[in-house]
Amino acid sequence: LHMLSLAPMEQLDTPTKLMVSLGAGLYEELLFRVILVSGLATFGRVVLGMTPRFAGAFAVLLGAIVFSAFHYVGAYGDAFTVQSFTFRMIAGLFFSALYLLRGFGIVAWTHALYDVFLLFA
Repeated sequence: LHMLSLAPMEQLDTPTKLMVSLGAGLYEELLFRVILVSGLATFGRVVLGMTPRFAGAFAVLLGAIVFSAFHYVGAYGDAFTVQSFTFRMIAGLFFSALYLLRGFGIVAWTHALYDVFLLFA
């Protein structure tokens, strides 16, 4: 059994890097859009009494901040810079909008293919 979490990304072979890139897009979208953004929107409506539109905006903004911050945590976390945090937050806003407008499948593939593009760029 190969433990991906123990090996630095630079030491992984290309097929494994490809698998990690595809998996990251899928699982990040499942976590941040389906669970977090949907959950925050529901929490905003049901618990905080927000209108659906305001609850959605609240969920998208907070979800984008958490999504960006997540990229600086753990063994594969990047060094924090304001520029990269801002870029990732804007990406989180984009992915949330895509999720709300087109659904999980489209946003998961978009994110996964973006990660693959970065791998080979």
